Formats: sequence, structure tokens, C-alpha cells
Amino acid sequence: MTLREVLPLMVRHIPHEIINQQGLQTVCDLVRDHQTWTVAHIAAYLGYATLFFQADVVRYLIFFILYLCVHILLYIDVND
Repeated sequence: MTLREVLPLMVRHIPHEIINQQGLQTVCDLVRDHQTWTVAHIAAYLGYATLFFQADVVRYLIFFILYLCVHILLYIDVND
């Protein structure tokens, strides 16, 4: 994910924890260091459980779970 995708969701739902230099730097570092992480990954890593009650964050979780299932099924099919 890019900062363009992550920051609006996080700022919309937990602005008091993100809108400061340390919070922004932490999110920037996570996005840079873990480019395959979704906003749900970042929220979990940072302990922002309230984000998991937001529909736009849950959408990323569902997408990631489906992505994993497809890759698992493809792996099983190839190795049978």
C-alpha cells in the first residue's frame, strides 16, 4: 500500500493518534518497510483495534483473506 491509501483511512478514524510528527513517521516507516501490508496490518501492528470496526478497513481485511485463500488453493493445486 502507499501512503496515499493508508493515511486518509487512519486520519479519518484515529486522527488524535496520527496527526503528530511521531505518529506520521511511524506510519511512513511501516508503509516503507512493509510494502505488502494493508491498512489492517498497520492498524493491528500499532494496536488500533477501533479501526477494525470501520467498514473501509474491514474491506482490506476481506481482500487480504481472499488473496491468501486463492494463493493457498493455487499452491495445493500445483503440488497435487
